[in-house]
Amino acid sequence: GLEQYNKLKKKLLVDTGIFGVLIPVYFFFNGVALIDVLTAFGGSTASLLYMLALFRDVDKVKGTDPTPMLEIKDATGPLSWPVRILAGYAYAFRPRLAIPILLAVTLVILDSRGITIPLSARGTAAASFFANHVALYGVVADSLLKDGSITVKSQPPQATDRL
Repeated sequence: GLEQYNKLKKKLLVDTGIFGVLIPVYFFFNGVALIDVLTAFGGSTASLLYMLALFRDVDKVKGTDPTPMLEIKDATGPLSWPVRILAGYAYAFRPRLAIPILLAVTLVILDSRGITIPLSARGTAAASFFANHVALYGVVADSLLKDGSITVKSQPPQATDRL
């Protein structure tokens, strides 16, 4: 129930933060260009902000909240399909969806202001934004391994006569 959700939320936020720090630190200690390190940090920060906004949205939902898409589904008349489409987009829009757009726009603005943002730096920003996915995949893999859905068999390599 709620206790499991809070544990999952905490784990995903902590893991996103850890991966978000590890990525730019890894780049820094491996001699990657400073602009790549900075954009990786920006992408990681955006990733954590996205997760915080996602959980804020989830925490706001109540079991008694209306679902506009279901309510408008039965609309009839000549304008019913455009109304349904507009209602769907209006309902689906959440401020958290602006975070990756803001990250991309920030890079474009910096690039236009004389701070050259090479393609590699844009890539590190985008890749670092997905630090939350690494955390999510870790939770999914851990869950699958714990419940036995996936078994890992480790066998020592077999000696053969073939070269």
